[in-house]
Amino acid sequence: MKTAPIEESILECLKKGEDLVLATIVSQAGSTPRTAGTKMIIRRDGTIVGTIGGGPVEAETIQAAGRVFTQGEPQTLDFDLSNQGLTQNMDLICGGKTSVSLEMIRPDQETVQAYQRQARRIKAARTSLYLFGAGHVARQTAMLAGMLDFRVTVLDDREDFANPDRFPDAEEIRVLESFDTALQGLPIMAESFLLILTRGHSHDRTVLAQALKTEAGYIGMIGSRNKRNTIYSSLREEGVSQTDLNRVFCPVGLEIQAESPTEIGVSIVAQLIQQRAALKEG
Repeated sequence: MKTAPIEESILECLKKGEDLVLATIVSQAGSTPRTAGTKMIIRRDGTIVGTIGGGPVEAETIQAAGRVFTQGEPQTLDFDLSNQGLTQNMDLICGGKTSVSLEMIRPDQETVQAYQRQARRIKAARTSLYLFGAGHVARQTAMLAGMLDFRVTVLDDREDFANPDRFPDAEEIRVLESFDTALQGLPIMAESFLLILTRGHSHDRTVLAQALKTEAGYIGMIGSRNKRNTIYSSLREEGVSQTDLNRVFCPVGLEIQAESPTEIGVSIVAQLIQQRAALKEG
């Protein structure tokens, strides 16, 4: 199941006529559970969407939201999570300080329209992840990546593998005539992520040769070091430079001793998160 961005959840509630309290971490210094900009929704019944870190900080924020609902006025909560600031509450010691603002959001037409525009902008800015191959690892990777707000496109030449029943979290599925033209027509940009998980070395090599001609910000390929070396050697013979090959993450994923398709999917998506953050910082 996909996890919707907080703005989409706000919009969904507003369309139902709910008023909400939006809690936002507005400043953060030192070690704290979440960073500045993190948001959480509190409904009138005390249920929440999102998290600002859990624990007593979140509990106190939810309690304060009740006052905002009653009074209709914004509030700011300051938390000192250091030893000095929390001599009576050892559960909160993280070492830093954080401030949380709370504001009322009402379901009027102007607010709904504003969040509709914001949701469209966020959707357009999501990182596109293209999965070449629709096997077991791709299936797990697509599910996890969809939960973490990647826009997933699955591409394979087998319709019985590349279909909505197997990939309900994918936003687009393309059945290819051949991997020889796997990237044809795709809007690959510097922010795009390409992940090569086909069923065979020859298909992986074919897709990789095409991927290296793009400006994709991330290219990953599944396989052992021996497979990688064989494919790289073949591509170098065709004039591909080592500089280009150095762009590729292979073997793909973080090294966590993963074995099952789900574990491999976790290692891959962890690396995707890492690289997405690195691109945003860079």
